[in-house]
Amino acid sequence: MQLHQAVLRDAGIFIDDPVLDKDLENIQQSYGQAQGGTFVVAIDAAGCLLAMGGLQYSAPDIGEIRRMRVAAQHQHRGIGQRILEALTVQARQFAYQRLLFAAADVQWQAQKLCIKNGFIPVRRGQRCGLKTIFYEKSLI
Repeated sequence: MQLHQAVLRDAGIFIDDPVLDKDLENIQQSYGQAQGGTFVVAIDAAGCLLAMGGLQYSAPDIGEIRRMRVAAQHQHRGIGQRILEALTVQARQFAYQRLLFAAADVQWQAQKLCIKNGFIPVRRGQRCGLKTIFYEKSLI
């Protein structure tokens, strides 16, 4: 939870509302394979959490990338790319045909990662009161 909050604080978009983070209280229940998901973390040799990301069932044949976070001091090292790749592999194993990804309009690094990996912006809107860009990627 600390990494999640720190990254959002750094971006200036942290919202202190425990209801919004309920999925992180029980990752197995929220992101477990039985639910059509998975959760990936990157840790260093000392066991410190560097990055994380989740895949959740969204609708039949559709998965959503959630909670992609990379600690500020470890960004621009390809860690987020590797986590996204691992989540995409898992999405294909679940036979998802599309992947969704949402990024606040100030999360330009997440936006660049999406575009680089074949996600296309499909709409703009609001999520949790934040201006958000919604992306989609075909897996077929």
